[in-house]
Amino acid sequence: MRAAYRPLLISTMNDHFQRNYDPGTALLDWGDMLSVFLGLFSDCVPIYGTRRKAYVALGWILSALSYGSVYAIHLREIRGVKEPDAMFGRLLEAWSIIGGFALQLSWVAALALIVGFGQREALSERGGLATLFLILWQAGALTAHFTAAEFQSKLTLLNTSAALALTSLVALPFVLCFLYEDEQESAATLISTKRAGVLPALRTGVIQLWEVCQEKVTYRVLLFLLVYGVLLNACDPTVDKALARWSGFGDADPWVLVIMSGVGVVALIHAKWRLLSTAWRQLAFVGTGIVVVAAVVRATVVTTDTIRAKWFFSLFTGLMMWPKTWILLFTVLTTTEIAHVGCEGVTVGLVLSGQGLGTSGINAVARWISDSTNTRITPSLIEEDSHNIRARVLFVAAAYAAVNFFAAVDVLWLPRSKLEAQQLRAFGGYSRKGAALIAILFVALLALAIITNFHVV
Repeated sequence: MRAAYRPLLISTMNDHFQRNYDPGTALLDWGDMLSVFLGLFSDCVPIYGTRRKAYVALGWILSALSYGSVYAIHLREIRGVKEPDAMFGRLLEAWSIIGGFALQLSWVAALALIVGFGQREALSERGGLATLFLILWQAGALTAHFTAAEFQSKLTLLNTSAALALTSLVALPFVLCFLYEDEQESAATLISTKRAGVLPALRTGVIQLWEVCQEKVTYRVLLFLLVYGVLLNACDPTVDKALARWSGFGDADPWVLVIMSGVGVVALIHAKWRLLSTAWRQLAFVGTGIVVVAAVVRATVVTTDTIRAKWFFSLFTGLMMWPKTWILLFTVLTTTEIAHVGCEGVTVGLVLSGQGLGTSGINAVARWISDSTNTRITPSLIEEDSHNIRARVLFVAAAYAAVNFFAAVDVLWLPRSKLEAQQLRAFGGYSRKGAALIAILFVALLALAIITNFHVV
């Protein structure tokens, strides 16, 4: 969706409906940022006796309906029309956002199911099932990115929305026929919900989430995943575009995403074979160092015109992507250790919400800095390729590499290993201040996301 549908939707909204969306807008990211509520419903409100399977299926059903509606609206009211009614633009936005929520619902429910199964693994093997799931997911992303790159010239919002709707329908029978979950646990939750009602069940889920957040190990892990992920992923997209352009890639070249997805698959396979028993802190420190060094070397070599070739840009972009993939691994492994039985969905959702809100916040800050300091790198400046522009790109890249480096400070929040995480959960104690800090951060980042993204509407 990010490789094909998102840019096509933004282009359609800007060209046909005079909107002012930029590529970094969070139009389709609200599902990520509000994942905690999706996880809460998955935990507390079973459907047809299941908490995970039903929500995974529901997500695919809503996805098919949403993107099918986008296809129908575009086919009947936008294609071939010079000035379509603004109402249909709003409908495109609405159905696209619903589709994003639907896919995120399936993702949250699936991760919650994997976390629940992962808690039953032996300590030495814990994380193996989750890593296998992530490998399959990343392989699917690689396939989607490769398809989008191969047929880029033929992609339109019309056929892309049709492909998403069709893919959702194809996935549905596999979910219904082959996905299983703990029937005994689901039955107990269903009986509890029927006795208490939906609203009291949701209220109980919120109380349980508050209790989980008070555990010191929980807020330490959540703060690590939020701050470490945001700082390590901090970058200026225009710098990446400039370096890619000077290295021989076209504007918004989808093959860059193919390279990153391919590296992600290899990194996860390597992690499953070699890294599951590695100390978490050591892995996080090494990852930070790799990202910082690779970013500085890539920017320095390309801006000084020492080597400008696709192979060099691809190599160092892959080196940067390798440890960034470990963030996804940390997300599942740490959540497996801190989640309480029956609270897997809301715990996973809280982590994903924090990461989504953090990414939106850092993007907003990056745009504000580039605008206020007049350092935005436009396509015309990239084509100019003057000495001053090269120096500006190198300066901005070095500044963001310094931000990436500060991610190492946050590693101290992370437990050293799976064993220490379990010990902290058992004997680490509680802190209401830690839970309050998480709540304040969530509200502040959500407010920032609303202000910055509704400003362009």
